[in-house]
Amino acid sequence: MYDFGWRQFSAAVGRLHAVADQKERAGRAVRSFLLAIGTAEITLLYTTLMVRHAHAYKHLRQKVRRDPLDWVLYLFMLATPLFELPQAVSIYSARSAVDVSLATWSFFALSNVAWITYAARHKLRLLIVVYSIYFVLEVMIVAGILIYR
Repeated sequence: MYDFGWRQFSAAVGRLHAVADQKERAGRAVRSFLLAIGTAEITLLYTTLMVRHAHAYKHLRQKVRRDPLDWVLYLFMLATPLFELPQAVSIYSARSAVDVSLATWSFFALSNVAWITYAARHKLRLLIVVYSIYFVLEVMIVAGILIYR
């Protein structure tokens, strides 16, 4: 049986694309290409490409196993905004922002923008959600500092 490799196939496809603009020649080229390689080689090539595709699809769909450290970090990600919440509550309930640093909380809010941008570029949805929560809380604190200074 004729061993029809990927390079020969891509070269032949490239040749077909080169003549595809000329309609009358393209039909003849396709027919002669199919007649030249034969039915067995077309079937072999098709099944090889489909098996490779199915193999890659299986790996893309594998479930990610979580490390125990991941779960500890998830706990800290969700708990940290809870520790910022009392600062916001104290500012708005006392209507005073004495001894609260505007520079510190502004930097925290700005750093969250950097983390949200990083998470968005790398498609890390969990980090986008967590740092968005941080950002909202810290902007509330900065607004409270500016209002009740």
